[in-house]
Amino acid sequence: MFNQVTIELAERTLKALYPDVDLSAVDWEWEEEGAILEAEFAIDGHSYEVEIDVSGEHLATESDVTIEDLPMPVLLQVKEMYPEFSIVEAEKVDYPAKTIYEMELTDEDGHTVTVLFRPDGKMIIPGPSGTLYI
Repeated sequence: MFNQVTIELAERTLKALYPDVDLSAVDWEWEEEGAILEAEFAIDGHSYEVEIDVSGEHLATESDVTIEDLPMPVLLQVKEMYPEFSIVEAEKVDYPAKTIYEMELTDEDGHTVTVLFRPDGKMIIPGPSGTLYI
């Protein structure tokens, strides 16, 4: 369960980020028990998931985006690297210092792959020793 101070800090942060959010319509849950809260809500038909730590610091925001909203360098790289695949789902993930795009791609045979790109079209490959950009 959330303590009152934690939820008040998180609500204050959320309201600073999204002044139009209706706090009564926000679904709060622990992303990481006792450390990170996740707020799920919608504004103007767009879904958002915002992660806020217990001190009220904004960690990340995930939001659904349409293919048309993806940056052109990302679209060009996906088409070049995955010519047999189509984008079936895309999310924009905003961190305080960077933005990434996460997409689910599917080919005609039903194979699915999830890929991550920076807005400049560089692919992100998470790994055990850090992140590699190609």
